[in-house]
Amino acid sequence: MKLPQAPENILFLDIETVPEATGFSLVSEQAQDLFAANTACKRKVDDLSAGYYYDLAGIWAEFRKIICISVGYLTTTTNGRRLRVCSFFSEENELLV
Repeated sequence: MKLPQAPENILFLDIETVPEATGFSLVSEQAQDLFAANTACKRKVDDLSAGYYYDLAGIWAEFRKIICISVGYLTTTTNGRRLRVCSFFSEENELLV
């Protein structure tokens, strides 16, 4: 894949995610079982509960929700290049529409 020659042709995206609930006990029993299965190998090493790892749930697509999407791009002005950034934050279903 060839990169664009001009930096102005690059679009920067940043998506921020968090766990779908504020605590492991607040997700459905099915989600708890899936999360436990997903962390089983790690938990064999350190013998901790699945709930211990729930703070990391935001990095796994199955257990996260999107809270913010930021978009950035470069422009060229008489003073040099400038980075323009715009962030959108809301509930996930509104962000993705």
